[in-house]
Amino acid sequence: MTSLAGVDVPALLTRLGLAFERRGHELWCCCPFHAGGRERTPSFCVRDQPGNPEKHARYRCYGQCEVRGGSAVGLVMRILDLDPGEAWRWIGGVDAPPPPMELEVEVRSSREPFRLPSGVLLTPLARWVTPARQYAESRGVTAEQVDRWRLGYAVEGYLSGRLVFPVRDHRGRLLSYTGRTFVDSPRKWREPRAAEGGDKGSIFGEQGWPPLGPARRREVVVEAALDGLAVERAVPGQAFGAVYGSELMPGHVARLSTFAEVRVGSDPDGAGEKLASQIASALGRWCRVSRVVLPAGHDPCSLERESPARLAEVLS
Repeated sequence: MTSLAGVDVPALLTRLGLAFERRGHELWCCCPFHAGGRERTPSFCVRDQPGNPEKHARYRCYGQCEVRGGSAVGLVMRILDLDPGEAWRWIGGVDAPPPPMELEVEVRSSREPFRLPSGVLLTPLARWVTPARQYAESRGVTAEQVDRWRLGYAVEGYLSGRLVFPVRDHRGRLLSYTGRTFVDSPRKWREPRAAEGGDKGSIFGEQGWPPLGPARRREVVVEAALDGLAVERAVPGQAFGAVYGSELMPGHVARLSTFAEVRVGSDPDGAGEKLASQIASALGRWCRVSRVVLPAGHDPCSLERESPARLAEVLS
C-alpha cells in the first residue's frame, strides 16, 4: 500500500473499535473525539470510495466537536497520539513512506492539558501517610513501582482516601487516572468525571510499552491497575495494560491492536468473561488473542500475593 487509495476503510474503523453503519459511500459512527464520552446519534462520517482518491479515507465530524476533518492518517494519529510515520505503519504501509500530509481542517478548543484533581500527592512510598502506604504494601506495590509509574494518594478532594494511578501514554503525557479506595469506601474505584475530559480509551501501563513495531510482541490485558502491577512483579519486563474496568472502548482496541499477541487476564467472573469476549471479537482479525485461565476466586493481584511463580506460570 503506497497511498490512501489502498486503505480498507471498514477494516480500519473496526480495528479502531468504531462501530459504523454504511450509507452508500459513507460510513457513519459516533465521534471518537467528542468530550464526555460516546454520542447517542452518529455524527462522524468517513468516506469509503477507493475510486475517488480525493474523498476516499477522509473523515468529517458534523457534531459539536473540536475536530472537523482530515485523512485516515490523521485519524490514527489523533486516536493513538502517533507521528505520521508511526500512523502509516499502524495502518499497514510498513514498507512505504507516509503519503504527503494534507491540511486538516480543525477547530481546537482552549482546554488546558488534562490534570489530576486537587489533593493528589505524588511522593515516594516511604513518605505516604500510614493507611495509604500500608494498603499499597498489602497489595504488593513496591517503592520502585511507585517511583516508576509516579503513583500517589489523596486524603482530601475528589479522590480522598484513594491510591491514585495516573494513566500516561507512551510519551509520558497524562491522559486519565483511576483511584482505588484504601478506606473501604463502598465504591472501590473512581475515574474522572465527564467535565474533566479524561481519555476513556487510555490504558494504564502504556507508558512502559516497547516502541511501536516488532518489539510489541505480547501484551497481558487486565481489568485493574493493581493487577497490572502484579503482572509486572511476577514477570519482569512483561508489557501489561489495565483498562480499569470491564467495558471495552475504541481507544482500547486501537492501542491493543499494536501488539502481535494479546493475552486476556481479566477476572474469572461475569464481568471478566465479558471483557475477554469483547477483546477477542474486536482484535481477533489483527492479532492472536488468548485467555489466561486464573484459578477460581483469584485475580492476578491476589494470585501474585499467594504465589508469584504460579501467576508467572498461568501467564505463560
